[in-house]
Parts: sequence; structure tokens; C-alpha cells
Amino acid sequence: LTHREANAVIPGVAIAVALVPPLAAVGVLLSIGATDEARGAFLLYATNLGAIILAATAMLLVSGFVPGDVRSRSRRSVRAGFAFTAVMLVVIAVPLAAQTFGVIEERNFQRAVNDAVQEWDPTASSIEVTTSLDDDRGNVIVVVSTLEPEPAEGLAVLIRERTGRPVDVEVEYLLKTDDTASAD
Repeated sequence: LTHREANAVIPGVAIAVALVPPLAAVGVLLSIGATDEARGAFLLYATNLGAIILAATAMLLVSGFVPGDVRSRSRRSVRAGFAFTAVMLVVIAVPLAAQTFGVIEERNFQRAVNDAVQEWDPTASSIEVTTSLDDDRGNVIVVVSTLEPEPAEGLAVLIRERTGRPVDVEVEYLLKTDDTASAD
């Protein structure tokens, strides 16, 4: 706001930064068939759009700006429009919150699995750990490098204890060997 000539550009840039990337992500994700991720990007777009409309309306009303056609309407209709926007924002925010909680749950599951892998076989080098959640069941694929493989059942029990959910575990063992030589 310190440069008067930039005042007209600032709202457009702010809106573009908040709306264009999620909407572009929706298009790209749909084009590669990632519908779940596209749904999440669209929820972000819709939430940003609703928040911009709600915040702009509130700021304009608080600052005393009321368009001429709104002055002729009753305060009741203005409040109804504002309430409708707020309700739509909540309707959009609920699935976004549910998706956020799902991501948090998956991250917590992954963290618990990584900790369980370390406890299960401290001598093994974990090369790759892949986790996924299907409703109430966890799926884990672990690739480890070790000299003496531990049974996968022990890992499954540890993960079940840490997460409190049934789990399917698949472990791929790579033989860990060292070979050194010198020639003079």
C-alpha cells in the first residue's frame, strides 16, 4: 500500500496466488488420472475462493463501503448473503478437514512403522519403507539389508501394538555383505 500505483494490482495478485495454483493442480492431476489428489486440490481451491469472498465482504462492510444497490436492499438480505457465503465455506471446509485428518493419520502411521522397524531389528539397515492405510487396516512393505533376518511376524506384532490397528506386513531381505581387497 505504500505505492499508490500498485494498489490496484495487489488484490489481483493475491487472488491469483491463492486460486491459480490449486486450480492448475486440479487440471494436471485429472489429466494423469489422480482423481483423489485432484479432489483435494479442488477442495483447496474452493476453500480459498470462499475465504477470499468472505474476507473481502467482511472488510468492505467493516470499512463502511456499501454499493448503491445494496443500500436499497434491507440489512436482512445483506446478512442473508453473508450468512450463505459463511455456510458454503463451512460446507467446503468439512471435507477439507476430513482429508487433512486422513493425511495426519497416514503420517502418524508411517512414523509408528518407522519406529517399529528400528526396534524390530536394530542391526538391519532399512532401505525402503512403504505404508498405506485402507479403512481400518494398515499395509506395510519393508526392504531391509541384514545379515540375520528377523521374522516378519515380530514386526507385524510391533506395528499392531504401536498403531492399534490390524496390519499386513511384507518384508524383503537383502543380504548384507562386505567385501574388501587390496593388491600390491
